[in-house]
Amino acid sequence: GCVFGRQYHVIGSSWHPNLGRPFGIMYCVTCHCIKETTGLKPNGEPQDQTRVTCHDVRKDCPHVTCKGAKVPRGGCCKKSTRSPPPTSSSSSHSSHTFDNNFSSKNEDLSERRKIFTEISMNSDDSKANLEEKTKHYVALLTSENQGPLLRATFNLHRDNLHFTIQYLGDQRPSAIEMLTDDDVIIYTHVTEASPKPGLPIVCGVWRNLPKHVISALDKKSLQLKAVFAEADALNVTSQGKISRHRALSRETFSSILYPPRDGASGVIAMMSLGRHRFNRLHFAVILRYFILQLYLFTLFKKAKTVTVRLINHENRTLRSTEMTLPAQIDELAEVWPINSEIHRSLGEGKLRIELVARTTEARDKVRYIGGIAPKASCDLLQTVLSGSDCNQPASTGAAGSAIFNVNLDNTVTYQVALVGMSSRVTSISLVGEYRKKRTRVIADITPQFEDGAAQGTLESLNGKELHLLLSDRVRVTVQTKQSNSGELGGHVTSLLFGGHLARYKGLPIPLAGALVRPPVATGAAGHAWLELNNDCHLYYEIVVSGLNKERDTTMAAHLHGLAEIAGIEAEHKQLLKGFYGKEAQGILRELTAEIYDHLNRGTAFVQIATKSNPNGEIRGRVHIPNTCADSSNTDGRSRPIVGSDVTTSRLSDLDPVVHDGVITDRRLELDPTSCYVTGGWKRHGSEWAPDYDLKCTVCVCESGSVLCDPVFCPELECARPVAIEGRCCPVCNDGFGGIPTKDDDGASIGGNLTRVNDLFLYYKPKCCYYGGDGKTYATGSWWHPYFKRFGHIACVNCTCQPDGEIVCSKITCPAVTCSNPVKRNSGDCCKTCPVGRSRHEPRDHSMQEDSGTRMCHFGGQLRAPGEKWKLQIPGRRLECIECECATHGLKHKCRRKCPAVHHACSRVERSVNSCC
Repeated sequence: GCVFGRQYHVIGSSWHPNLGRPFGIMYCVTCHCIKETTGLKPNGEPQDQTRVTCHDVRKDCPHVTCKGAKVPRGGCCKKSTRSPPPTSSSSSHSSHTFDNNFSSKNEDLSERRKIFTEISMNSDDSKANLEEKTKHYVALLTSENQGPLLRATFNLHRDNLHFTIQYLGDQRPSAIEMLTDDDVIIYTHVTEASPKPGLPIVCGVWRNLPKHVISALDKKSLQLKAVFAEADALNVTSQGKISRHRALSRETFSSILYPPRDGASGVIAMMSLGRHRFNRLHFAVILRYFILQLYLFTLFKKAKTVTVRLINHENRTLRSTEMTLPAQIDELAEVWPINSEIHRSLGEGKLRIELVARTTEARDKVRYIGGIAPKASCDLLQTVLSGSDCNQPASTGAAGSAIFNVNLDNTVTYQVALVGMSSRVTSISLVGEYRKKRTRVIADITPQFEDGAAQGTLESLNGKELHLLLSDRVRVTVQTKQSNSGELGGHVTSLLFGGHLARYKGLPIPLAGALVRPPVATGAAGHAWLELNNDCHLYYEIVVSGLNKERDTTMAAHLHGLAEIAGIEAEHKQLLKGFYGKEAQGILRELTAEIYDHLNRGTAFVQIATKSNPNGEIRGRVHIPNTCADSSNTDGRSRPIVGSDVTTSRLSDLDPVVHDGVITDRRLELDPTSCYVTGGWKRHGSEWAPDYDLKCTVCVCESGSVLCDPVFCPELECARPVAIEGRCCPVCNDGFGGIPTKDDDGASIGGNLTRVNDLFLYYKPKCCYYGGDGKTYATGSWWHPYFKRFGHIACVNCTCQPDGEIVCSKITCPAVTCSNPVKRNSGDCCKTCPVGRSRHEPRDHSMQEDSGTRMCHFGGQLRAPGEKWKLQIPGRRLECIECECATHGLKHKCRRKCPAVHHACSRVERSVNSCC
């Protein structure tokens, strides 16, 4: 290609040059990138080179003789301001007649195409595809000479075309070619093994796509061709037209339907669940065929009846749709209602889809069938775990990474790594965002966390949970001892294939503020993949989170920081790239010998600097064994270690950094938003239970102020409510497993068996995760929602439904008979009729006396020295907590005393009104 200014252009492309200020874009000048032969190489082959030619189109403007000619806005040539002469009536009539004849002939066909091809998979989001930055294309490759069926999916993002080719079994093509309608090859990709082991896909990316190729994609004038090396003698190929389809932006499940005869025709099914309740299956079907096949030609040239069926593993039809498609229409869309059985079978991979196409006379019939599986893609499911992505943003300098991979058997493998945590990790959960402000814990992977990392396999996800994972609606939350509301969090998103395989070979290198010297208390985080190729070129890919203009107002527009790779010594640095968004990737072809040596010894680091932290805000250590700095090679070229696969971070390299108490307290003491309480400093946003009431009071640090609120317990309608150890509010003992035992963790996920009194087995119910207080509630439990700054809202009750959804409703107040109802206390939810009060109440003259006793002020009331009382909160009296005013007044103490429960007791109970 050609380089013009700082822009790269492919041969054959054209553009208007941008000369910058004050000239801007020269719209009347057109530049072209051309290739020309300058001579012959020593071996006799022609030697080509590229160059840029520019032409001023104003030199080709026709001469205008009329007076008053002007250059119109946006034009380059002068034009007459007079109106053009009217055309003859015969010409106008002829043109009008032609338009009418054309429109009348094609009116029905156009209307039918509009009906069958423009149906969105989610009709309520029909405008999303027009506004999104990424364009999606698809192609089904069929064959006229018994070749295999293949599916190709394309994502056009920032002029880069990322593609995934899905094939069956071991029928991987040797090359992929992109052709025009005139069979001119404009792009060739030599295939390699799948970057995801066991997944039959081919991955690639065509960078800096020319403008005319993008235009050809939108006009459906390009085709894709698959070539098979082992079948060259037979000239076996598969080919298909590339077209844009709006269903691809929401697709999470797919199926390739194969015919019983050969690969001359096939069907693609693109599926997705409804956006809210997930009780509907949206799908779109595309039929493709070679018209040269006689039996297909006789079938598809006429109107045809298409029957689509959803079949389970027992060959039982669960859903069915039949519709008649007019001639030349080969697409349809439909919506099926689904239930929990279909969700479960979808997650287990036991569903198939069948399509039968036949003519209206039922003479010709073709049957296609294929299994339904999660969408195959070269993209990587990953997330950067940062404090800024928590429900309550945190700035501790910690960071984390999470990588997910969906396997062929519908299981999901994961890897999680954490660094710089402020305290012990207590919970790592995958939370699905089902609806707006409706979340549910999909999996708890805390038991697998050890030495700063966790890895394992999720084997029992249903279709709804897989859909959430593939549609960027799953969050990873990390809670610690000091931050039970969450210290790290992040959305699982798809990272487009970048052309290199470093990301598939291990965990990325974490970038954290805790790894900077001195440590930086930031909510930003990131991770990076690095790899040295055989030519000692360094490929890098960096993803960051939390580096935004809202947090750092001194940043330039879109510039989110600079990345540099350096050794321990400050003089050995090399600039990588500026961030324009959350991602940066590129190749360094020239590195100093010192940098190679630091990479080999593991003393190099990747560092992100911002204007607020010019000496580095987040950093990560890099270790890539290599011999690139060794100049003793026989060929004079530097080479990395042959077979070295240490391109990214390993679990052994992830030394978990845990701040000791002295550093943490000193850092919090300097933070003006932190709070000091008995026992140490608390950071802004942290929650804890006070020593005088560990179960029924919650305190929060809010911008330097400590706010403590009691836990409100809802009224229970059961006859025998019981209390649970470690919980403030009692629950109903209804016999349905709502009460966990002492060894039962309420935050665990259902599916395990628990024995109750050795009499029967029951499944533990699924729980509900409430993000307000960061707690998990058992099915059937009730609570008042908690909001920081406001505390518990006693006027609203929330309950955990059996399906895992949280339903909150306002308390219904009883009707009043008086005309002027009032609220007796500020914490009351309902108004009541005022009680008559005597006008002549005795005044407390002791308040005015100089010799009056010093009293305690608590809850808006005065208490005499030595007086004892039960703690009273709005809506409830805490019989277990007794307060006493000190003998000298002013101060009071509240304490609760209960005898210790024997450790052998498996179930702890108390009635609502009892104290212990």
